[in-house]
Amino acid sequence: MEVQIKPEYKKQAFYTILSIVFFMLSFVLILTLTLFISYYSFKMGVYLMEMFLAENLGLINLLILFFGLGFLFFGFFISAYTFKFLFNNQRVDLSLLKEIKRNEEPLLFKMVEDLVKEIGTHFPNKIYLSPEVNSLVFYNQGMINLFLPSRKNLVIGLGLVNALTEEELKSVLAHEFGHFSQNSMKIGAYSTNLENIVIKILFKNENLNQMFKHVLGFHWFASVFGLLVIPYIRLIEWSLSKSFNFVQVNNRALSREMEFHADAIAANVSGTKTFQSALMKMEFSHLAFNEAIKYLPKLESKKMKPKSFYELHTMMIKAMCEMNHLEFKNGLPVIQIEDVNRINRSKLYIKDKYATHPDMMDRIKNLNELNITKAHVHPTPAIGMINSKDFFDSEGINKFLMQTPINQELNESIEVVNIQKIEEMYFAEIEEKRFDAVYCNYFDLRNIELSVWDQTEPKEPEMNLSFDEDLVDTTKQLDAMNQDKMALLEISESFD
Repeated sequence: MEVQIKPEYKKQAFYTILSIVFFMLSFVLILTLTLFISYYSFKMGVYLMEMFLAENLGLINLLILFFGLGFLFFGFFISAYTFKFLFNNQRVDLSLLKEIKRNEEPLLFKMVEDLVKEIGTHFPNKIYLSPEVNSLVFYNQGMINLFLPSRKNLVIGLGLVNALTEEELKSVLAHEFGHFSQNSMKIGAYSTNLENIVIKILFKNENLNQMFKHVLGFHWFASVFGLLVIPYIRLIEWSLSKSFNFVQVNNRALSREMEFHADAIAANVSGTKTFQSALMKMEFSHLAFNEAIKYLPKLESKKMKPKSFYELHTMMIKAMCEMNHLEFKNGLPVIQIEDVNRINRSKLYIKDKYATHPDMMDRIKNLNELNITKAHVHPTPAIGMINSKDFFDSEGINKFLMQTPINQELNESIEVVNIQKIEEMYFAEIEEKRFDAVYCNYFDLRNIELSVWDQTEPKEPEMNLSFDEDLVDTTKQLDAMNQDKMALLEISESFD
Protein backbone atom coordinates (compact mmCIF):
# COMPACT_ATOMS: atom_id res chain seq x y z
CA MET A 1 0.00 0.00 0.00
CA GLU A 2 1.36 3.39 -1.02
CA VAL A 3 0.32 6.33 1.16
CA GLN A 4 1.75 9.71 0.28
CA ILE A 5 4.17 11.08 2.86
CA LYS A 6 3.51 14.73 3.66
CA PRO A 7 6.32 17.31 3.40
CA GLU A 8 5.88 18.10 7.13
CA TYR A 9 6.67 14.46 7.95
CA LYS A 10 9.88 14.47 5.86
CA LYS A 11 10.94 17.83 7.28
CA GLN A 12 10.42 16.72 10.88
CA ALA A 13 12.32 13.47 10.27
CA PHE A 14 15.24 15.55 8.94
CA TYR A 15 15.16 17.87 11.98
CA THR A 16 15.05 14.88 14.34
CA ILE A 17 18.11 13.30 12.68
CA LEU A 18 19.98 16.61 12.96
CA SER A 19 19.08 16.91 16.65
CA ILE A 20 20.24 13.32 17.32
CA VAL A 21 23.57 14.04 15.58
CA PHE A 22 23.97 17.22 17.65
CA PHE A 23 23.20 15.34 20.86
CA MET A 24 25.57 12.49 20.00
CA LEU A 25 28.40 14.96 19.41
CA SER A 26 27.67 16.60 22.78
CA PHE A 27 27.40 13.22 24.50
CA VAL A 28 30.65 11.90 23.03
CA LEU A 29 32.35 15.13 24.15
CA ILE A 30 31.06 14.59 27.72
CA LEU A 31 32.19 10.94 27.71
CA THR A 32 35.62 11.86 26.33
CA LEU A 33 36.08 14.64 28.89
CA THR A 34 35.05 12.29 31.71
CA LEU A 35 37.44 9.58 30.50
CA PHE A 36 40.28 12.12 30.26
CA ILE A 37 39.68 13.53 33.76
CA SER A 38 39.14 10.06 35.26
CA TYR A 39 42.32 8.70 33.67
CA TYR A 40 44.54 11.44 35.05
CA SER A 41 42.73 11.39 38.40
CA PHE A 42 43.39 7.62 38.69
CA LYS A 43 46.97 8.14 37.50
CA MET A 44 47.58 10.83 40.13
CA GLY A 45 45.94 8.67 42.81
CA VAL A 46 48.11 5.65 41.97
CA TYR A 47 51.25 7.84 41.88
CA LEU A 48 50.51 9.27 45.34
CA MET A 49 49.71 5.81 46.77
CA GLU A 50 53.05 4.50 45.44
CA MET A 51 54.80 7.48 47.05
CA PHE A 52 52.98 6.76 50.34
CA LEU A 53 54.14 3.14 50.30
CA ALA A 54 57.70 3.95 49.22
CA GLU A 55 58.63 6.65 51.74
CA ASN A 56 57.97 7.48 55.40
CA LEU A 57 57.55 11.25 55.68
CA GLY A 58 55.51 11.37 58.88
CA LEU A 59 52.55 13.77 58.74
CA ILE A 60 53.25 14.52 55.07
CA ASN A 61 52.87 10.80 54.39
CA LEU A 62 49.38 10.91 55.88
CA LEU A 63 48.45 13.85 53.62
CA ILE A 64 49.82 11.94 50.62
CA LEU A 65 47.56 8.99 51.56
CA PHE A 66 44.48 11.22 51.84
CA PHE A 67 45.18 12.96 48.52
CA GLY A 68 45.85 9.64 46.79
CA LEU A 69 42.56 8.18 48.03
CA GLY A 70 40.79 11.43 47.16
CA PHE A 71 41.95 11.38 43.54
CA LEU A 72 40.97 7.70 43.20
CA PHE A 73 37.56 8.49 44.75
CA PHE A 74 37.01 11.46 42.40
CA GLY A 75 37.96 9.48 39.27
CA PHE A 76 35.81 6.50 40.26
CA PHE A 77 32.63 8.47 41.00
CA ILE A 78 32.61 10.71 37.92
CA SER A 79 33.27 7.72 35.64
CA ALA A 80 30.71 5.52 37.45
CA TYR A 81 28.09 8.27 37.24
CA THR A 82 28.68 8.93 33.53
CA PHE A 83 29.03 5.33 32.31
CA LYS A 84 26.49 3.55 34.52
CA PHE A 85 23.96 3.49 31.65
CA LEU A 86 26.07 0.67 30.10
CA PHE A 87 25.05 -1.66 32.94
CA ASN A 88 21.37 -0.80 33.17
CA ASN A 89 19.01 -2.81 30.92
CA GLN A 90 15.55 -1.52 30.00
CA ARG A 91 12.96 -4.29 30.38
CA VAL A 92 9.38 -4.10 29.17
CA ASP A 93 6.89 -5.12 31.86
CA LEU A 94 4.95 -8.10 30.48
CA SER A 95 3.19 -9.04 33.73
CA LEU A 96 -0.22 -7.78 32.55
CA LEU A 97 0.08 -9.20 29.03
CA LYS A 98 -0.85 -12.59 27.61
CA GLU A 99 1.05 -13.77 24.56
CA ILE A 100 -1.35 -15.43 22.13
CA LYS A 101 -0.75 -18.03 19.42
CA ARG A 102 -2.52 -18.77 16.16
CA ASN A 103 -4.34 -21.83 17.51
CA GLU A 104 -5.73 -19.75 20.42
CA GLU A 105 -6.97 -16.79 18.36
CA PRO A 106 -7.42 -17.92 14.71
CA LEU A 107 -9.80 -15.08 13.74
CA LEU A 108 -7.52 -12.38 15.14
CA PHE A 109 -4.45 -13.88 13.47
CA LYS A 110 -6.35 -14.08 10.18
CA MET A 111 -7.18 -10.36 10.45
CA VAL A 112 -3.53 -9.56 11.23
CA GLU A 113 -2.28 -11.68 8.28
CA ASP A 114 -4.68 -9.97 5.87
CA LEU A 115 -3.57 -6.53 7.07
CA VAL A 116 0.13 -7.43 6.77
CA LYS A 117 -0.42 -8.42 3.13
CA GLU A 118 -2.59 -5.40 2.32
CA ILE A 119 -0.25 -2.83 3.90
CA GLY A 120 2.94 -4.60 2.82
CA THR A 121 4.74 -4.83 6.13
CA HIS A 122 6.22 -7.47 8.47
CA PHE A 123 4.28 -9.79 10.73
CA PRO A 124 4.76 -8.90 14.43
CA ASN A 125 7.43 -10.74 16.37
CA LYS A 126 4.84 -11.49 19.08
CA ILE A 127 1.20 -10.57 19.67
CA TYR A 128 -0.05 -9.86 23.19
CA LEU A 129 -3.47 -9.24 24.69
CA SER A 130 -3.82 -6.67 27.47
CA PRO A 131 -6.76 -6.18 29.88
CA GLU A 132 -6.63 -2.39 29.36
CA VAL A 133 -7.96 0.11 26.82
CA ASN A 134 -4.95 0.33 24.53
CA SER A 135 -3.32 -0.69 21.28
CA LEU A 136 0.39 -0.19 20.71
CA VAL A 137 3.66 -1.33 19.19
CA PHE A 138 6.69 -1.92 21.40
CA TYR A 139 10.22 -3.21 20.92
CA ASN A 140 13.22 -4.06 23.06
CA GLN A 141 15.27 -1.09 24.21
CA GLY A 142 18.92 -1.40 25.11
CA MET A 143 22.44 -0.48 24.09
CA ILE A 144 22.56 -3.23 21.47
CA ASN A 145 19.43 -1.81 19.82
CA LEU A 146 21.32 1.38 19.03
CA PHE A 147 23.22 -0.68 16.47
CA LEU A 148 20.98 -3.67 15.67
CA PRO A 149 17.28 -3.45 14.68
CA SER A 150 14.72 -4.72 17.17
CA ARG A 151 11.66 -6.67 16.01
CA LYS A 152 8.34 -5.05 16.84
CA ASN A 153 5.63 -6.59 19.03
CA LEU A 154 1.89 -5.81 18.95
CA VAL A 155 -0.34 -5.26 22.01
CA ILE A 156 -4.14 -5.31 21.69
CA GLY A 157 -6.20 -4.16 24.68
CA LEU A 158 -9.46 -6.02 25.38
CA GLY A 159 -10.87 -2.89 27.01
CA LEU A 160 -10.65 -1.24 23.57
CA VAL A 161 -11.81 -4.29 21.60
CA ASN A 162 -14.89 -4.41 23.85
CA ALA A 163 -16.10 -1.05 22.47
CA LEU A 164 -15.32 -1.59 18.76
CA THR A 165 -16.83 -3.31 15.78
CA GLU A 166 -14.72 -5.78 13.83
CA GLU A 167 -14.15 -3.19 11.09
CA GLU A 168 -13.13 -0.55 13.64
CA LEU A 169 -10.70 -3.01 15.23
CA LYS A 170 -9.28 -3.67 11.77
CA SER A 171 -8.73 0.08 11.31
CA VAL A 172 -6.98 0.35 14.70
CA LEU A 173 -4.67 -2.56 13.83
CA ALA A 174 -4.05 -0.99 10.41
CA HIS A 175 -2.93 2.15 12.23
CA GLU A 176 -0.47 0.11 14.30
CA PHE A 177 0.83 -1.69 11.20
CA GLY A 178 1.26 1.74 9.67
CA HIS A 179 3.95 2.22 12.31
CA PHE A 180 5.47 -1.14 11.34
CA SER A 181 5.94 0.13 7.79
CA GLN A 182 7.46 3.49 8.79
CA ASN A 183 11.22 3.77 8.32
CA SER A 184 11.12 6.73 10.70
CA MET A 185 10.33 4.24 13.49
CA LYS A 186 14.09 3.57 13.44
CA ILE A 187 14.71 7.26 14.16
CA GLY A 188 12.15 7.18 16.96
CA ALA A 189 13.65 3.98 18.38
CA TYR A 190 17.11 5.53 18.34
CA SER A 191 15.82 8.66 20.04
CA THR A 192 13.92 6.58 22.64
CA ASN A 193 17.06 4.60 23.47
CA LEU A 194 19.00 7.85 23.88
CA GLU A 195 16.23 9.16 26.14
CA ASN A 196 16.54 6.02 28.30
CA ILE A 197 20.30 6.60 28.56
CA VAL A 198 19.78 10.20 29.69
CA ILE A 199 17.14 9.12 32.23
CA LYS A 200 19.49 6.48 33.63
CA ILE A 201 22.29 9.03 33.99
CA LEU A 202 20.11 11.77 35.48
CA PHE A 203 17.68 9.84 37.68
CA LYS A 204 18.75 6.20 38.23
CA ASN A 205 21.27 7.03 40.94
CA GLU A 206 19.97 5.29 44.09
CA ASN A 207 22.86 2.83 44.58
CA LEU A 208 25.51 5.35 43.59
CA ASN A 209 24.08 7.98 45.94
CA GLN A 210 24.12 5.53 48.86
CA MET A 211 27.75 4.67 48.17
CA PHE A 212 28.59 8.38 47.83
CA LYS A 213 27.03 9.14 51.24
CA HIS A 214 28.97 6.32 52.92
CA VAL A 215 32.27 7.55 51.49
CA LEU A 216 31.57 11.16 52.48
CA GLY A 217 30.73 10.03 56.01
CA PHE A 218 33.99 8.08 56.32
CA HIS A 219 36.18 11.15 56.99
CA TRP A 220 35.98 14.92 56.68
CA PHE A 221 38.81 14.85 54.16
CA ALA A 222 36.68 12.72 51.80
CA SER A 223 34.03 15.42 51.78
CA VAL A 224 36.58 17.86 50.30
CA PHE A 225 36.85 15.71 47.16
CA GLY A 226 33.11 15.12 47.33
CA LEU A 227 32.64 18.86 46.87
CA LEU A 228 34.59 18.53 43.61
CA VAL A 229 32.49 15.58 42.41
CA ILE A 230 29.13 17.32 42.90
CA PRO A 231 29.84 20.37 40.65
CA TYR A 232 31.13 18.10 37.88
CA ILE A 233 28.02 15.90 38.09
CA ARG A 234 25.79 19.00 38.03
CA LEU A 235 27.65 20.19 34.91
CA ILE A 236 27.01 16.84 33.18
CA GLU A 237 23.32 16.96 34.15
CA TRP A 238 22.92 20.50 32.84
CA SER A 239 24.70 19.70 29.55
CA LEU A 240 22.73 16.49 28.96
CA SER A 241 19.34 17.97 29.82
CA LYS A 242 19.87 21.02 27.60
CA SER A 243 21.21 19.10 24.60
CA PHE A 244 18.67 16.29 24.88
CA ASN A 245 15.71 18.67 25.18
CA PHE A 246 16.44 19.59 21.55
CA VAL A 247 16.21 15.89 20.58
CA GLN A 248 13.09 15.29 22.66
CA VAL A 249 11.09 18.19 21.22
CA ASN A 250 11.94 17.19 17.64
CA ASN A 251 11.30 13.50 18.26
CA ARG A 252 7.90 14.19 19.82
CA ALA A 253 7.01 16.37 16.83
CA LEU A 254 8.09 13.51 14.54
CA SER A 255 6.00 11.10 16.61
CA ARG A 256 2.92 13.26 16.03
CA GLU A 257 3.59 13.30 12.27
CA MET A 258 3.99 9.50 12.37
CA GLU A 259 0.57 9.25 14.01
CA PHE A 260 -0.99 11.31 11.21
CA HIS A 261 0.66 9.06 8.63
CA ALA A 262 -0.49 5.88 10.42
CA ASP A 263 -4.00 7.38 10.58
CA ALA A 264 -3.89 7.79 6.80
CA ILE A 265 -2.98 4.10 6.39
CA ALA A 266 -5.91 3.13 8.66
CA ALA A 267 -8.27 5.31 6.60
CA ASN A 268 -7.03 3.71 3.37
CA VAL A 269 -7.79 0.26 4.79
CA SER A 270 -11.19 0.85 6.43
CA GLY A 271 -12.28 4.34 5.40
CA THR A 272 -12.25 7.73 7.11
CA LYS A 273 -15.53 7.35 9.02
CA THR A 274 -14.66 3.93 10.45
CA PHE A 275 -11.32 5.01 11.90
CA GLN A 276 -12.77 8.29 13.16
CA SER A 277 -15.41 6.29 15.02
CA ALA A 278 -12.71 4.04 16.55
CA LEU A 279 -10.72 7.10 17.67
CA MET A 280 -13.72 8.68 19.38
CA LYS A 281 -14.59 5.43 21.13
CA MET A 282 -11.09 5.02 22.64
CA GLU A 283 -11.38 7.77 25.24
CA PHE A 284 -15.03 6.93 25.90
CA SER A 285 -14.16 3.26 26.50
CA HIS A 286 -11.30 4.28 28.79
CA LEU A 287 -13.64 6.36 30.98
CA ALA A 288 -16.14 3.46 31.18
CA PHE A 289 -13.30 1.05 32.02
CA ASN A 290 -12.25 3.22 34.97
CA GLU A 291 -15.86 3.48 36.15
CA ALA A 292 -16.16 -0.31 36.04
CA ILE A 293 -13.02 -0.71 38.15
CA LYS A 294 -14.28 1.85 40.67
CA TYR A 295 -17.63 0.04 40.91
CA LEU A 296 -16.10 -3.35 41.78
CA PRO A 297 -15.42 -2.52 45.47
CA LYS A 298 -19.06 -1.46 45.85
CA LEU A 299 -20.18 -4.81 44.44
CA GLU A 300 -17.79 -6.69 46.70
CA SER A 301 -19.11 -4.83 49.72
CA LYS A 302 -22.48 -6.40 48.81
CA LYS A 303 -20.82 -9.83 48.35
CA MET A 304 -21.34 -9.66 44.59
CA LYS A 305 -19.18 -9.77 41.49
CA PRO A 306 -19.91 -10.07 37.75
CA LYS A 307 -19.20 -13.26 35.85
CA SER A 308 -17.18 -11.22 33.36
CA PHE A 309 -15.44 -7.90 33.97
CA TYR A 310 -16.03 -6.96 30.34
CA GLU A 311 -19.78 -7.41 30.77
CA LEU A 312 -19.52 -4.82 33.56
CA HIS A 313 -17.46 -2.63 31.23
CA THR A 314 -20.17 -2.87 28.55
CA MET A 315 -22.79 -1.99 31.17
CA MET A 316 -20.84 1.15 32.08
CA ILE A 317 -20.57 2.08 28.39
CA LYS A 318 -24.35 1.72 28.12
CA ALA A 319 -24.88 3.87 31.25
CA MET A 320 -22.53 6.59 29.98
CA CYS A 321 -24.33 6.58 26.62
CA GLU A 322 -27.65 7.12 28.38
CA MET A 323 -26.30 9.91 30.60
CA ASN A 324 -24.74 11.70 27.61
CA HIS A 325 -27.68 11.09 25.24
CA LEU A 326 -25.64 8.86 22.91
CA GLU A 327 -26.92 5.95 20.85
CA PHE A 328 -26.15 2.44 22.15
CA LYS A 329 -26.65 -0.13 19.41
CA ASN A 330 -25.77 -3.85 19.16
CA GLY A 331 -24.01 -3.63 22.53
CA LEU A 332 -21.71 -0.82 21.34
CA PRO A 333 -21.65 2.98 21.62
CA VAL A 334 -22.35 5.03 18.51
CA ILE A 335 -20.43 8.32 18.72
CA GLN A 336 -20.51 11.12 16.15
CA ILE A 337 -18.23 14.16 15.91
CA GLU A 338 -21.19 16.33 16.90
CA ASP A 339 -21.50 14.31 20.13
CA VAL A 340 -17.85 14.91 21.00
CA ASN A 341 -18.24 18.66 20.44
CA ARG A 342 -21.40 18.67 22.55
CA ILE A 343 -19.83 16.81 25.47
CA ASN A 344 -16.45 18.52 25.35
CA ARG A 345 -17.36 22.20 25.42
CA SER A 346 -13.91 23.56 26.18
CA LYS A 347 -12.70 26.33 23.86
CA LEU A 348 -9.16 25.99 25.17
CA TYR A 349 -6.52 24.54 22.87
CA ILE A 350 -3.07 24.09 24.38
CA LYS A 351 -0.37 22.78 22.08
CA ASP A 352 1.89 20.41 24.00
CA LYS A 353 5.29 20.20 22.29
CA TYR A 354 6.15 17.12 24.37
CA ALA A 355 3.00 15.17 23.40
CA THR A 356 3.64 11.94 21.47
CA HIS A 357 0.14 11.95 19.91
CA PRO A 358 -1.76 14.80 18.23
CA ASP A 359 -4.98 16.10 19.75
CA MET A 360 -7.91 13.85 18.78
CA MET A 361 -9.78 16.68 17.03
CA ASP A 362 -6.66 17.46 14.97
CA ARG A 363 -6.56 13.81 13.92
CA ILE A 364 -10.25 13.86 12.99
CA LYS A 365 -9.74 17.05 10.97
CA ASN A 366 -6.78 15.48 9.18
CA LEU A 367 -8.86 12.38 8.39
CA ASN A 368 -11.70 14.56 7.05
CA GLU A 369 -9.25 16.07 4.56
CA LEU A 370 -8.47 12.55 3.28
CA ASN A 371 -12.22 11.74 2.98
CA ILE A 372 -11.70 8.09 1.97
CA THR A 373 -14.96 6.16 1.56
CA LYS A 374 -15.22 2.38 1.89
CA ALA A 375 -18.17 0.01 1.52
CA HIS A 376 -20.36 -0.24 4.62
CA VAL A 377 -19.74 -3.35 6.73
CA HIS A 378 -22.27 -4.72 9.23
CA PRO A 379 -21.25 -3.52 12.74
CA THR A 380 -20.39 -6.84 14.41
CA PRO A 381 -18.91 -6.48 17.94
CA ALA A 382 -15.17 -7.26 17.79
CA ILE A 383 -15.09 -8.88 21.24
CA GLY A 384 -16.78 -11.94 19.69
CA MET A 385 -13.54 -12.69 17.83
CA ILE A 386 -11.55 -13.11 21.04
CA ASN A 387 -11.35 -16.51 22.74
CA SER A 388 -8.92 -15.53 25.50
CA LYS A 389 -11.11 -12.97 27.26
CA ASP A 390 -11.90 -15.49 30.01
CA PHE A 391 -8.22 -15.37 30.99
CA PHE A 392 -8.56 -11.69 31.82
CA ASP A 393 -11.84 -12.16 33.63
CA SER A 394 -9.89 -14.10 36.24
CA GLU A 395 -6.13 -14.07 36.23
CA GLY A 396 -5.27 -11.07 34.06
CA ILE A 397 -7.80 -8.55 35.39
CA ASN A 398 -6.94 -9.47 38.99
CA LYS A 399 -3.28 -8.71 38.25
CA PHE A 400 -4.35 -5.35 36.85
CA LEU A 401 -6.59 -4.51 39.80
CA MET A 402 -3.85 -5.40 42.30
CA GLN A 403 -1.82 -2.52 40.86
CA THR A 404 -4.56 0.01 41.55
CA PRO A 405 -5.02 1.76 44.93
CA ILE A 406 -8.27 -0.19 45.40
CA ASN A 407 -8.04 -3.15 47.77
CA GLN A 408 -9.29 -6.12 45.75
CA GLU A 409 -8.76 -9.04 48.13
CA LEU A 410 -10.52 -12.14 46.91
CA ASN A 411 -13.31 -13.46 49.11
CA GLU A 412 -14.76 -16.94 48.65
CA SER A 413 -18.13 -15.78 49.99
CA ILE A 414 -18.63 -13.38 47.07
CA GLU A 415 -21.43 -14.53 44.78
CA VAL A 416 -21.11 -14.44 40.99
CA VAL A 417 -24.16 -12.46 39.86
CA ASN A 418 -25.83 -12.20 36.46
CA ILE A 419 -24.98 -8.88 34.77
CA GLN A 420 -28.70 -8.10 34.34
CA LYS A 421 -29.10 -7.98 38.11
CA ILE A 422 -26.09 -5.67 38.49
CA GLU A 423 -27.41 -3.47 35.70
CA GLU A 424 -30.82 -3.14 37.36
CA MET A 425 -29.18 -2.21 40.64
CA TYR A 426 -26.83 0.34 39.03
CA PHE A 427 -29.51 2.07 36.98
CA ALA A 428 -31.77 2.18 40.06
CA GLU A 429 -28.98 4.03 41.87
CA ILE A 430 -28.74 6.49 39.00
CA GLU A 431 -32.49 7.00 38.99
CA GLU A 432 -32.45 7.83 42.70
CA LYS A 433 -30.04 10.69 42.04
CA ARG A 434 -31.86 11.95 38.98
CA PHE A 435 -34.09 15.02 39.12
CA ASP A 436 -37.39 15.33 37.34
CA ALA A 437 -37.21 15.84 33.56
CA VAL A 438 -38.80 19.28 33.96
CA TYR A 439 -35.35 20.52 35.07
CA CYS A 440 -33.72 19.44 31.74
CA ASN A 441 -30.87 17.58 33.50
CA TYR A 442 -29.60 20.86 34.96
CA PHE A 443 -29.16 19.51 38.51
CA ASP A 444 -28.23 15.88 37.71
CA LEU A 445 -24.45 16.34 37.73
CA ARG A 446 -24.24 19.06 40.37
CA ASN A 447 -23.95 16.80 43.44
CA ILE A 448 -26.96 18.30 45.20
CA GLU A 449 -28.06 16.48 48.37
CA LEU A 450 -31.42 14.99 47.47
CA SER A 451 -32.44 14.53 51.10
CA VAL A 452 -33.11 18.27 51.33
CA TRP A 453 -34.91 18.43 47.99
CA ASP A 454 -38.62 17.61 47.97
CA GLN A 455 -39.46 15.94 44.65
CA THR A 456 -42.55 14.09 45.81
CA GLU A 457 -44.68 16.36 43.67
CA PRO A 458 -42.61 17.88 40.85
CA LYS A 459 -43.90 21.29 39.95
CA GLU A 460 -43.38 23.52 37.01
CA PRO A 461 -40.51 25.95 37.79
CA GLU A 462 -41.47 29.51 38.55
CA MET A 463 -41.40 31.97 35.67
CA ASN A 464 -38.10 33.51 36.80
CA LEU A 465 -36.48 30.04 36.91
CA SER A 466 -36.45 28.95 33.28
CA PHE A 467 -35.19 25.44 32.52
CA ASP A 468 -35.61 25.71 28.78
CA GLU A 469 -33.18 23.29 27.04
CA ASP A 470 -31.44 26.08 25.10
CA LEU A 471 -30.85 28.13 28.24
CA VAL A 472 -29.63 25.07 30.17
CA ASP A 473 -27.25 24.40 27.29
CA THR A 474 -25.98 27.97 27.61
CA THR A 475 -25.29 27.50 31.33
CA LYS A 476 -23.28 24.36 30.52
CA GLN A 477 -21.26 26.37 28.01
CA LEU A 478 -20.65 29.03 30.67
CA ASP A 479 -19.50 26.31 33.07
CA ALA A 480 -17.02 25.08 30.44
CA MET A 481 -15.74 28.62 29.84
CA ASN A 482 -15.27 29.09 33.58
CA GLN A 483 -13.22 25.87 33.70
CA ASP A 484 -11.11 27.18 30.80
CA LYS A 485 -10.59 30.41 32.73
CA MET A 486 -9.44 28.49 35.83
CA ALA A 487 -7.03 26.42 33.71
CA LEU A 488 -5.52 29.58 32.20
CA LEU A 489 -5.15 31.13 35.65
CA GLU A 490 -3.30 28.03 36.87
CA ILE A 491 -0.97 28.21 33.86
CA SER A 492 -0.29 31.93 34.41
CA GLU A 493 0.40 31.34 38.13
CA SER A 494 2.97 28.67 37.26
CA PHE A 495 5.06 31.33 35.50
CA ASP A 496 5.01 33.73 38.46
